[in-house]
Amino acid sequence: SKLHTLVTSDIHYYGDGGGKIPIAASYMVGAENVIALQILAYHKFLTKARLEYVTINHQPAMVSYIGKYLTGCQIFDLHPITGQVMQISVMRDPKKLKSLNKSINKTE
Repeated sequence: SKLHTLVTSDIHYYGDGGGKIPIAASYMVGAENVIALQILAYHKFLTKARLEYVTINHQPAMVSYIGKYLTGCQIFDLHPITGQVMQISVMRDPKKLKSLNKSINKTE
């Protein structure tokens, strides 16, 4: 599928809900698993969210908002030659998101 061309075969996924917010998974490896998880997470958490693409720590990222509230962040680590996604780090921990939201607002 086209999605498989966007990620490395051994892509890693890390999720952080801070123990307070539900996450689809905390750790996963492999294109099949991570793609299926991303599709599930999209339908469960992101269909009603406003998505914005930003740069965080010099990496491409996507942040999600419900109303004015930052509800999640996905940071994508890209392969330096192919540009494929090698790792996705998902942050839903409210404390980390609060800090992140301040830094996003400062750069706008």
